[in-house]
Amino acid sequence: MNQETQQFLNLRFKPARVTALQASWMSGFNEDDMSILADKRIFVPLNDYGSNTVKMYALPEVLAFAGDVKRLEKATRAIYERNFHKNQKRKSRGVVLRATAA
Repeated sequence: MNQETQQFLNLRFKPARVTALQASWMSGFNEDDMSILADKRIFVPLNDYGSNTVKMYALPEVLAFAGDVKRLEKATRAIYERNFHKNQKRKSRGVVLRATAA
């Protein structure tokens, strides 16, 4: 855990709105996974104004999400499915069929 993460998690009073990076620290996911969860509408940011805006999350929602086992399972499944399909596409492009000698 880097020092910035540790300092944020040890704050006595956290801000009411947190960034995707801070939300990922609190929920145990990677920052890149937050966009997958937002796309699947599992973990929705406060602002949904476009892909080039900083996504902010409500602190009570982040804490509720981190404490809800069913939502965490759903989120984990969505990330695994996304990575599985991404890897399948990558494998299908790189597959070279070889003739076998019979």
